[in-house]
Amino acid sequence: MKLDYLGLHNIVAVSRKVKKPKRVGRGESSGWGKTAGRGHKGQKARKSGNVRFGFEGGQNPLINKVPKRGFTSLKPSNVVAVNIDRLCNKFKPNSLVTIELLKKLNIIKSNVKKIKILNSTNKIHLLNIKADYFSKSLEKRMKSLGVGGKIEQI
Repeated sequence: MKLDYLGLHNIVAVSRKVKKPKRVGRGESSGWGKTAGRGHKGQKARKSGNVRFGFEGGQNPLINKVPKRGFTSLKPSNVVAVNIDRLCNKFKPNSLVTIELLKKLNIIKSNVKKIKILNSTNKIHLLNIKADYFSKSLEKRMKSLGVGGKIEQI
């Protein structure tokens, strides 16, 4: 639509991207006069009355009274657990499984340094696995399955 002239029929309302701030303390009729939304008296009603979160007026705060437990290590663990049944679904019997191959097939992430192979309740077949760690139950199970696959600790 081409605007030839400005008239009442083609005036468009301007959309405000920035909302005007609420002007407090500008008279009773504004709705935010007198105490300007701060309530009556007290520390928070004063001009410099902002207190930090958890501050209880000098009393020992609740967060200091509650017992602290546990520990979170800042050093990330780079050992990732992989179930043997996942490997059995991806690989044929007696095939070689290494960390590099698992990274290539996106079974584990590329930043993983070490892996631990875990036992599973499902039926598995023998594989030749090279990994950092194995669960004791998996080692026992692989020996009981007999000839074929082997597990090698790196």
